[in-house]
Amino acid sequence: MDWKLTVNIYIVVFLLLNITLGYILYSNYDENSDVLQSTESTLEDANIEIEQIVMAPEEGVPQATASMYEFTAENTATQTDFVVSDDNYTITYDVSAEDISMDLEILAEYKEVNIFNGTSYRYSEAVSDMTHQVFLQYYNGFPIFDASSAKLTMTGENRTVETYEQSLLHNFEEVETLFVDAIITPQGIVESMYTRGFIEENSIIELIQIGYDTVTVEEGRVLLRPAYEVIVVDEVGNERQFVVDAISLTGAIRERE
Repeated sequence: MDWKLTVNIYIVVFLLLNITLGYILYSNYDENSDVLQSTESTLEDANIEIEQIVMAPEEGVPQATASMYEFTAENTATQTDFVVSDDNYTITYDVSAEDISMDLEILAEYKEVNIFNGTSYRYSEAVSDMTHQVFLQYYNGFPIFDASSAKLTMTGENRTVETYEQSLLHNFEEVETLFVDAIITPQGIVESMYTRGFIEENSIIELIQIGYDTVTVEEGRVLLRPAYEVIVVDEVGNERQFVVDAISLTGAIRERE
């Protein structure tokens, strides 16, 4: 066997493969650049401004399944003055006798010490108001935007907590990681919402951030699917909040009430 010829052939094939791969990478980069420029042009023409972006990290966003925690008499035996929903997935405590201030710093400390799995919740200014301080559950550093199954809500008039309502996801099982290239860019999401009629011209996107929405896969079990929280203010000052599928331009768009 002519080893010198074999080596030369290998080198030529290797160089051809590198040239081909380089061309593919360049073409993809060029195509993505064209898409980004087109998106930026569309938003600029519509006078839509994005103020704050929290993007998916380079390592991507892990998808996972989780179970909805069932509150029962057994696991709430040390507590008093509570009501459990019919499906056992939400529990409401009467804490009016404890004189807990609605001050955010006090609530943050209270949940860490007194609430079951309280460390998994973080404050959400977007869905809070004067009488409701809302904390969303987080998974792997990302907020879960679900409206019912992963939230802690402190409610009270006169700046004193009267009740708190809790729902919780647990038993997380990671199923796959969606790398950042599989997740639509924030700008692409905003353009899609504009072309689908959810955002008007001359609007301001106060915040768009990556996190999760949930999809029910069976009774008591959900899939955490990458999604964006999008807060939109139109030209007359009306605010609307959306949770938008992050991996399909024709995916679900859910408006918060």
